[in-house]
Amino acid sequence: MSNPHDAFFKSLFSDTAELISLLRDLLHPEVVRQLDLDGLKPLPTEVVRASLNLGLSDLRFSVPWRVGGHLALRLLLEHQSTADPTMPLRALRYILDVWSTPPRDGHKLPVALTVIIFHGPRPWSAARALSELYDAPPEALPYLRPHLPELCLHLIDLVERDEDNIPGQGAGKLGLLLMRNAHEENLWRTLERRIDLWNEGYQKHGPSTMTTTLRYI
Repeated sequence: MSNPHDAFFKSLFSDTAELISLLRDLLHPEVVRQLDLDGLKPLPTEVVRASLNLGLSDLRFSVPWRVGGHLALRLLLEHQSTADPTMPLRALRYILDVWSTPPRDGHKLPVALTVIIFHGPRPWSAARALSELYDAPPEALPYLRPHLPELCLHLIDLVERDEDNIPGQGAGKLGLLLMRNAHEENLWRTLERRIDLWNEGYQKHGPSTMTTTLRYI
């Protein structure tokens, strides 16, 4: 793993407990109620088609619904200096990849969701919806929209959130906060301010996970 952001992100949220805490903050409460988060299972990223050009920062999971079926979840870290203008298209490609396996008889298409965590130096400024990428006169789009796919990004822009509103708990929240402030000269100040999150993570995970945090700083 050549990129420190990718490596740190994967080390944090490959931990099921940290991921569940993150999802409880990111998803609508009704969605959380309908999911069996204790049944969450990681999936190998290698099964994703190479054409999607997924990097080390992609994590994939299967989360069962309490009523049957599952949610195909992809967690993506974006840390480029500029927002990717094709991100809605990338998210759509992931959905189509999940749907490329025909559902079994009597089954519906699984829900496939990409949650994007962005920690660039400036707020996200690129398209947030697939319809923003269509090459058509604005006057014509309202009449074409019912016949075209639409997708709005589930985008978490860390730079737009203050420290108290960073999602997650303990080590996961501290990690996202450090990535949010990664463009600052001294990350140790962030750790000093939120030593409470460090202590929570240490009590939960012990020295191994928190040593990874120190290496990132």
